Amino acid sequence: MKSQSTYADIIEDKVNEWHSKIDILKKQAEESSSEYNIELRTKLKELQTAIEAATSQLHELDENETQENTVAIKNDILKIFESIDKSLSISEKKTPYMH
Repeated sequence: MKSQSTYADIIEDKVNEWHSKIDILKKQAEESSSEYNIELRTKLKELQTAIEAATSQLHELDENETQENTVAIKNDILKIFESIDKSLSISEKKTPYMH
């Protein structure tokens, strides 16, 4: 039986953070004008698809971690984190609180 990996909890925390941000953006979409709502919902679908793909990649990286490749795995995980964080950040900046 494989013990909990070094990155499993970190990955899970990050994925939960992303889902929380998506929930905030969904609420903003519901409260926005219909034209902006459509645009934001399209962006949300894209973000959700990216998060699903990233989550899958992160779990695969985590499963394939060995003592020999742990630094490379860490770097790949951080690249994925950065990519999704950047996408979410851009969406949050473009999302007005009230529309």
